[in-house]
Amino acid sequence: MKKTSVPKSNIDQAKKVLENLYALGVKDFVICPGGRNAPFVELLEKNKSGDIMVHWGFEERSASFFALGLSMKYHQPVAVFTTSGTAFVETTSALLEAHYLGLPLIVVSADRPEYQWGSGAPQTMVQKDFLKSHLGPSADINFKIKNISLPLHINCSFEEPLLDQKAESWSFATNLGKLEISKQNVTKSPINKLIDKKAIQINLSQNYKLNPYKYKFLEYSKNNLNKFLKKQKIKNEIKTLFIFSGLDVDYKKTLKSELKNLKADLYFESTGEISGLENKINSTTISKIDVLKNYDLVIRVGGIPTHRFWRDIENEKFGKVLHFSNLPLPGLSFGQVYPIKNFIDFLKDFRALSTAKNIKSVDESDLSHEQTFFKSLKTLDKDTVFYIGNSLPIRNWDLSKTSHFEHVYANRGLNGIDGQLSTALGLALKYYSTKQKTFAVLGDLTALYDLSAPWYWKQNKSQINLCLVIVNNSGGQIFSKMFNSKYFLNQHDLDFKSFADMWGLSYLQIESSKEFEKLKEYPDIIEFKVKTQDKK
Repeated sequence: MKKTSVPKSNIDQAKKVLENLYALGVKDFVICPGGRNAPFVELLEKNKSGDIMVHWGFEERSASFFALGLSMKYHQPVAVFTTSGTAFVETTSALLEAHYLGLPLIVVSADRPEYQWGSGAPQTMVQKDFLKSHLGPSADINFKIKNISLPLHINCSFEEPLLDQKAESWSFATNLGKLEISKQNVTKSPINKLIDKKAIQINLSQNYKLNPYKYKFLEYSKNNLNKFLKKQKIKNEIKTLFIFSGLDVDYKKTLKSELKNLKADLYFESTGEISGLENKINSTTISKIDVLKNYDLVIRVGGIPTHRFWRDIENEKFGKVLHFSNLPLPGLSFGQVYPIKNFIDFLKDFRALSTAKNIKSVDESDLSHEQTFFKSLKTLDKDTVFYIGNSLPIRNWDLSKTSHFEHVYANRGLNGIDGQLSTALGLALKYYSTKQKTFAVLGDLTALYDLSAPWYWKQNKSQINLCLVIVNNSGGQIFSKMFNSKYFLNQHDLDFKSFADMWGLSYLQIESSKEFEKLKEYPDIIEFKVKTQDKK
């Protein structure tokens, strides 16, 4: 008589998922407990491994952006666990942001059995392949780590009873093996760092494969460069603008010596700033000149630029653009993208062709009250870590003054204003071991969008050295110069003292940059109240 295989218990299957994630390099597990993901809750509660951290939460959108922040410094895989239904959907914003930033975020959603999908059963939908157009197919509970790419959605169906076996105390095995994958589209993170108060040594030298993108990297060679220049009818003594954005801290150190004495105009955005190198043109200038007429060539290095002129390049179909990036995304509907590792080789070939445009910078003295405050932030120690919020803050940062901070981060992939404080808290936690203070500079609507984020601040208060700076200009003032309608602004008269009180955080309201510069110690929350005359 043929023996029938006995189905594995929910606990055994969930444990195998956790072991695979650990083998992949996951050391941070962020979980929002619910009914359907009870096997993961039980196992993570009983896990006694000394080299992992479990972060408990209740709001999945905040949890997933917190995980994104945890991943941001070292590009280390981080896993988020949700129950079924819309709980999983709440994580999709962070998953898509991770896709466009090239960060290895993993979301593990619990689910009901497949025979219930689409039936209208409570908290049941077709979760599998929900983000297939961006992330590719979802993995299931039996996934093999050698076959996956990141970011990743893993969908795990559990039958009832959910806790069909008692979960005993356990630890991850130390011999789970190394990840073996294809060398195509591999990101390496050769970093050993102490990342938490337990002085845990984390080895991040494993490889992981990033999801495929619509665009592909081109292979760089001097011959390819010459072909491009010939096609675009660009001759010797090229007037070139370099724009730097979204660079890793370690790579900035590599570029520092290579960029000195380069005959070209250099513009460093907030996340591309390199200590010791000055912007040869400032943000005000680049707003007022016609880039298309003044330059023969624009070279983008790193992430997608924030500045308005980047959209003008798209609108005018200015095809004379080269890209060097970690991801094969041009940020335009055209352009040749080369791996950023080829940029140094490109510079050697380029030096013989280039000449500086030497455009005279426009005076930045006429800064608004709000921009003057951003200028005062830049008087802080050069090792300060900044997370700059989207919308107006990141633009005011660039407009306020050239600075030399290398630890500047932002969600500039797909993200709007959601999940910004949660991301900053995850980032600050990873900077705990270096004793560097993190300043999260956010707008008022951005802060209102993420009111549940301090849940993780409270859990990790001794390890998160963060000052949240809320620039309160009573609404979405970025739209005030774009549209002649008050409804774009979402105006309000709120302040954030009650928010601070609710979470037990210290608070100070100020109204001038001079008040900020006089501070010797910083509370948890500083609310910068923009003066009435600036809110037009």
